[in-house]
Amino acid sequence: MILTALVINWLRELFFNCNFLKINRYTDITKQKEIMETPTLLKSEIRVIAIDETRFWKQHLQDTCGKIETVYMYDSSVTTNLCEITPSYELTPLYYVIENDVDDEIRDKVDENISDEEPIYMHCNVVDELESISSENGFDFESSESDEYKEEFESARDYLNGNHLM
Repeated sequence: MILTALVINWLRELFFNCNFLKINRYTDITKQKEIMETPTLLKSEIRVIAIDETRFWKQHLQDTCGKIETVYMYDSSVTTNLCEITPSYELTPLYYVIENDVDDEIRDKVDENISDEEPIYMHCNVVDELESISSENGFDFESSESDEYKEEFESARDYLNGNHLM
């Protein structure tokens, strides 16, 4: 008789705890769903960096211009993984900085290439070690793949092309 009473109490506890767990599990799932459905706004951090690319230019332009740096912009809050674990930043070219004073003809010859330049990707740890300048063109976004993000990024690019930081 005592054994039966103990088993009944044990079954009641087990049943109560299982129902309690089900209620908590349902509540947790509901909360998770609410969190996932609530849009989370991220803050972009647009940065500008100059990379020495003199060695890629023809020798006569190297002799005339001296050091030639390509100035890139990137969003340090957005990383890309290119078939590897190490994340990279997408660096978008803005303009060139030339060490020496050159005439307009040489300057035009150098600048004609910038419109054809495609973005490049560089590992985040390499870029983070280089000196960069933070621009004040940050904006809020939900996804870096959205049209809104792309428009804001292009707007920041236009601004930085007209207002050189380096």
